[in-house]
Amino acid sequence: PGLWYSNWHRASAMARELPRHFARSKPRGIPPALDRQPAGHGLRVPSGGRALQVSRTSRILMRQVEFPLLGVVLRPPDAYTTAWTALNLGFRSFLLPEMNSSTLQDVLLAIISSDLSRQEVRLLGQVPSSRFLDQGEDEETMADLWELDGISVETAETMAWQSLVKLQRGRLKVAGVSGMHPDRIKEFLDEVEEKPAFVISDFTIYEPGGPDEARKLVSQMETLQELGIFTIAQGLSERNKSCGYLEPLVDPHILDVAQAHSVRGHSASSAQVIDRWWLQLGGLLFVEASEMEEHLGAFEFS
Repeated sequence: PGLWYSNWHRASAMARELPRHFARSKPRGIPPALDRQPAGHGLRVPSGGRALQVSRTSRILMRQVEFPLLGVVLRPPDAYTTAWTALNLGFRSFLLPEMNSSTLQDVLLAIISSDLSRQEVRLLGQVPSSRFLDQGEDEETMADLWELDGISVETAETMAWQSLVKLQRGRLKVAGVSGMHPDRIKEFLDEVEEKPAFVISDFTIYEPGGPDEARKLVSQMETLQELGIFTIAQGLSERNKSCGYLEPLVDPHILDVAQAHSVRGHSASSAQVIDRWWLQLGGLLFVEASEMEEHLGAFEFS
């Protein structure tokens, strides 16, 4: 296994060709039961995940609030322009990783300029733990947070999370955490009584979490789903490279799926294949503004 694992980047393309080779030489009259494509192999779909068909209009219900599956990351100083463009493309969800009053006002103005109501758009803001630890229950300094549909506490400390939970009761729809190592997420969930509604993580092509996530018997995503916690992806992890995995966008397995769908009349990219796989697992995804048009194509094939 070690030899195969360390040379996977060379051997995978050849392994992918073997089924095609045997298919071409398949004898006539083979029993139908033996002629079926293998199924149920590889990473299993976590229990509680959505059906395999998703679309641009698909939503998930998070603490009684509907969220679109696909959204856009908004960063200053172009938050207004990016938000306006995204809204006109059909996006209805935004993540503000550098949450401040100026960025929030730019987004709200873009919503008005697009002739949409605030209720039609979902806004998530990422806020450092220090804001809750340092400012406590200062209502005036927290006022901008209540304009959001949800808050993610970055590198959440237990005291900061408890402070947020106390402050947000009756004001904030959903609250979650981000910027946490997978091992820390497990510890954090054991420490707090009220669990987060979501966890924001970058993800590998196998699972969100650490570089060895694909070889674990129980996945982080599956564990979170059992607790009613959604996983939100913010970008594709590069941690794969450090443990023998292939680079996601040039993985021959992903390229093969993209090619297969391109043959059927749609030109699919590796990024779109990964997006579609992730959304069908039951995750949500926020993409960078420079790539939002490409990522919309994830819904154009099945």
